[in-house]
Order: sequence, then structure tokens, then C-alpha cells
Amino acid sequence: MRPYLFVGLFLLVTTHTFAQHIQRTPARILDFGQLYSTFDWKAEYKAELVSKLGSAFAETVIAGSKESAWPAGIASVMVRAENRPKMAGYIVYFLTSLQENVAIMVVPATENAGMPANMKPASDFYLVVSKSAIALNDRGNPQHSARIDPDISIFRNFSVELNYIVEDFDDDFINMVNQILQEDLDAMVIQYGSMAPMEGSTGVYFMEDLMGASTSFYADYPGSTDPAVTLKFYKTLVKQVEGAKLSCCSLSKQEEQVNGNRRRQVFQTYDPAGKLNVAFQNMVIEVHIEQGETFDAKGQLVSNWIPVLSVYEQ
Repeated sequence: MRPYLFVGLFLLVTTHTFAQHIQRTPARILDFGQLYSTFDWKAEYKAELVSKLGSAFAETVIAGSKESAWPAGIASVMVRAENRPKMAGYIVYFLTSLQENVAIMVVPATENAGMPANMKPASDFYLVVSKSAIALNDRGNPQHSARIDPDISIFRNFSVELNYIVEDFDDDFINMVNQILQEDLDAMVIQYGSMAPMEGSTGVYFMEDLMGASTSFYADYPGSTDPAVTLKFYKTLVKQVEGAKLSCCSLSKQEEQVNGNRRRQVFQTYDPAGKLNVAFQNMVIEVHIEQGETFDAKGQLVSNWIPVLSVYEQ
């Protein structure tokens, strides 16, 4: 394994995203008639998008928001009119907004593989819609999540799934990475999709640090505008890591770090018999809370506190 540059370790500032952390919030498009199929990407819109998503990802979104990037079954006004009832079957996520009245949505290819052949995406594509035409799903809406405790059932396969990820740590997760999602060569960072699932997560991906020559795993979980709600989920996630049975090693829970609403719990590896494989000596499993953004009930962008699981080399 190779040295990993972990920036801002004790400041509890996560660095695996580009401009800032943008969580994919599960959502629905209520009215596809308010879809901007030929959105005018004026300079001010582009600048705002870059400030929120980073230059590389912003270019990906802009290119993927054009009809030419969409499946044939929705790539023109005429075919959309024919297939509009079927369009409601798309699984979509809210990414961010522009000027408070436009929403940027992503349609992931992997989660829409069951769509009709002419509507099935070959790769992720993006939709620009009026913000009034979308609604956040209950499982991603912080207004609903504040009323319930974390659903423990989503962790029924957690130990097996985490062990599956960890087993490929020695090879820099080369058997787990999927297609490139984002690339920022100025920051020397590439984000990849994942072929490994984590049940209950809202996003699973890998970040390659070209400067540090290492790859790290991340799984985002449902966030909330209420820090207390996220804290409950965070503590549940920490307990799942504590109880995980890994084939490589045992885990030692380190002292928790707290900085306002942000928290960070690190687990380091050890072997009770003193025979820890050298490949896993510097592996770290971490659970932390970081800050993103989402809509509140009034349609305003507000802080969204997000539980994140990561595996990386220290």
C-alpha cells in the first residue's frame, strides 16, 4: 500500500469532494412538463454550478443535461410526449439548485437499468427542472427523518458488505471501482463509482488521490437538517462498525473527535495474536458527520448533516 495524504485530520474537515459535499437526495419529478430540455447555460449559471460542484463535475452535468445525452425514448419533445407516463418510473436524485428556482437532478444508470430499452440510460444523465416540479422522497427528506429513529434493518448485511470492501483494500480497491464519475486534475482527484453495495446508503464511491497515490472508499447515508437526527444515525453506524466481523483483522476504537455538529470516529486495525498482515497495518475505518445542503420545507437551501463511512490508508 502507498502513503495517503489525509488533509485537515484534526480539523474534522473532510476533503474527498471537490467544491463542497453535495449529497444526492432521493427525489421525485412531479411534472415533467417543467423540464428544461434546452436549458440556456448562461455564464452566471455555469459559474454558480462550478462553485457548488467543482469545474470538472459541472462540465459533466452541463453536457449530460442536453437532449443528445439522454436515452432515445426521451430525447425529443415528441417522444417525451409519448413516454411521459413511463418517465415517472425514473429513479432520480436532487443534486443542487441554481438561483433558487431551478433544480439539477441526476438519473443514475445503474439504478435505472430496469427501464424500457429505449429509456434505459447507458450512463448517468442530468435533468434541469423547475424547483416547483420536484419533491424529496420521505427517506431523503429531513422533515420526515426527524420523526423516526434509524432503521436498523438496513444494516442486516453490513458486516458482510464491509468485509467485502475491506478485502480489496490491499489492491487499492481495483476490483471494486466502476466508471469515472468526476475528475478534477487540478486537485489531483478522481471519483469512481462502486460495484460494491452498502445497503441503506445514498451513494457509494471511491476517491483516488493522484498525489498521495492511494484510493479510498466512501458510503454516504441519509442526512438531515436536524443535527440530532444525524447524530442518532451516526451512533448507530459506529455500533455497526464496532460489531463488524472482518477476515483481515480486529478493530480498535479510538477517541472520538467532536467539532460542533461534526463528529469523527476512527477505528484502527490490530490482531490479538500480534500477526496482523502488513497490508492492513495502516488501514483505517472511519465514521464521520459532514455538512452538505438540501431543501427545507420552504424550498430554501439549508445545511444538511450527513453520516459518512470511509475506508482509507493513514
